[in-house]
Amino acid sequence: MRQLLFILLSVVSFSAFSQTARLQAIHNSPDPAADTVNVYVNGAPFVPDLAFRNATPFVDAPAGTPLVISILPKGETDTANAVFSTSVTLAANETYVVVASGVVDATTYPTLPTFSLEIFTGAREVAASSGDVDVLIQHGSPDAPAVLVNETSVPAGNLVPSIAFPDFIPDYADFVPLDYELDVRLVSDSSLVGSYSAPLNTLGLTDSAIVVFASGFADPSNPGPGFGLFAALANGDVVQLPETTQRFARVQIIHNSADPLADEVDIWVDTVKIVPNFAYGDATPFVDVQAEQNIIISVTAANSSDTTGSSFRTNLTLDENETYVVVAAGLLDNSLTPFEPFDLFIYAGAQEVGNDPNETDVLVFHGSTDAPTVNVDERTVPVTGLITGISYGDFDGYLPLTTDDYELEVQLTDQTVVAVFEAPLLSAGLEGEAIVLFASGFVDDTSNPNAPFFLKAALADGTVITLPLITRLNNETFNNGSTDISLYPNPASDILFINGLEAGATIYADLIDINGRTVNQIYEPAFQGGNLELPVDQLPSGSYFIRLNENGKVSTNRFIIKN
Repeated sequence: MRQLLFILLSVVSFSAFSQTARLQAIHNSPDPAADTVNVYVNGAPFVPDLAFRNATPFVDAPAGTPLVISILPKGETDTANAVFSTSVTLAANETYVVVASGVVDATTYPTLPTFSLEIFTGAREVAASSGDVDVLIQHGSPDAPAVLVNETSVPAGNLVPSIAFPDFIPDYADFVPLDYELDVRLVSDSSLVGSYSAPLNTLGLTDSAIVVFASGFADPSNPGPGFGLFAALANGDVVQLPETTQRFARVQIIHNSADPLADEVDIWVDTVKIVPNFAYGDATPFVDVQAEQNIIISVTAANSSDTTGSSFRTNLTLDENETYVVVAAGLLDNSLTPFEPFDLFIYAGAQEVGNDPNETDVLVFHGSTDAPTVNVDERTVPVTGLITGISYGDFDGYLPLTTDDYELEVQLTDQTVVAVFEAPLLSAGLEGEAIVLFASGFVDDTSNPNAPFFLKAALADGTVITLPLITRLNNETFNNGSTDISLYPNPASDILFINGLEAGATIYADLIDINGRTVNQIYEPAFQGGNLELPVDQLPSGSYFIRLNENGKVSTNRFIIKN
């Protein structure tokens, strides 16, 4: 009845106009204050009692002349009391979709976009090609950030790389009439917003053109209808796309391939790029990945448009509700020795938080391709045999450690010390956290000078901390590379003086904060002797490390800045 009344009103109101356009109106403002509205055009009723998430069929509307469109609250007939008015001029013989979006109550929703009419030109009433279903998508949720849309059942892959409120996609997408599954994810971190069924075949939509619109509030604290996906058909019917319960696992991915050929890569699940421009040494936060079905993991060069020419590909099935750490390690370049082929190393039973608020749970992974089997001792408590006999590709843990600042001594199996690292669990505020400590890079860093041997820690949120190096062995001789270095004053407030360096030596000095970030660097190609001066007056107070490379001999010393 409502649609019939609308058609009669439009015919009566606009019969005098010789030029017409075709138009469909969709009410998608989730503000309860605009739950039902009256639409007036040039002061005359056009659509009475148009309810939220309802649509009109496509009908003729005047073209070539300005139209004042007024949105009135339910029961209101005076356009002077409109909650929104605008003037538009439609082109003759054009077809439009007009979506009412945003909110009208600025008091209840002070930060959300205000009411507006979003207009798509070039709309379709039927599919452009016989046998297809043409789908136009509009982001109509005013408090939802930019999202992407993936199809997961075929899988068709990434349908919409990014769409933000209140935009339409640029043009209709053409679909074979099948029943599809859609994942809506945040662009920012790929986290899942919701999964929905799009039963194009079951609904009998062959040869149709439809508008799929995101609707409602994504944030449950905003009063009003919740988030969902809806489809407006050309005849004015609106169908809600059912939310589906898909099975997921939680996964953190760590890029630990020190091969220069893999310095930056894209990670794909099936045909969907889930981690673009993934740099060596970085980690993702824990994210949802489909479980209980075969997925294809592909690794390609950064900025790839598809998985053609991928450098690595494997099949994987994850268990529902399991939590995994996945470390990408190994080499692509088989000229590097010893050659360990690129692979994914998977640990099931991973933790996103620690089991005790006063401890830090540490999962250890040996990911340095040219490092031998090693032991790890803690030398401040001390704890010997913390980790025994861990080889490349092995996990060890979780180790529940009282949250403190430690020194970790990496040894060969004959107890020769390879390196000593600071593990500032307390200073970095890691109480109650679960972290992945992974060996990274090359012991012989001539393979990749930008990836020397280090220990890094990946936090559950994707933050990666480089553990400050205290000392390590010379790459070629494995003799202790430390020198008789002294720092003063300590604490320092203005300039740190470094004494004991050899005149004529090539000096690299890295100043590292407690979280492993390099905050200053000095390069002296031919040191003149005396004291090396390092300005520290611009740095905040706290503990720091100075890592010195003197003609290939590496040492690290700790000092304090106190402003």
